[in-house]
Amino acid sequence: MRAPEPGGVHHFGVTLPASEMGELVARAETRGVVFVSPVSTDHPGTPHEQTKTKILDPSGNVIEIKTYVDPAAALGRNLPD
Repeated sequence: MRAPEPGGVHHFGVTLPASEMGELVARAETRGVVFVSPVSTDHPGTPHEQTKTKILDPSGNVIEIKTYVDPAAALGRNLPD
């Protein structure tokens, strides 16, 4: 596992719908994927709620997986329908 860098771990991220994130996390757990940070939820019960985790890919790169309850509110902008 990589040591945290100042200001966090250098990573790439992807945002998924909640159902897809849940499925991906479940598959990762059954396949022994290394979790750099556990699944956690920030701002629960608000429009800014986001659930996220960080995993390692086979090359050791950190990938953040995230889902938002309301992407437009969480990202502070209006998104197209």
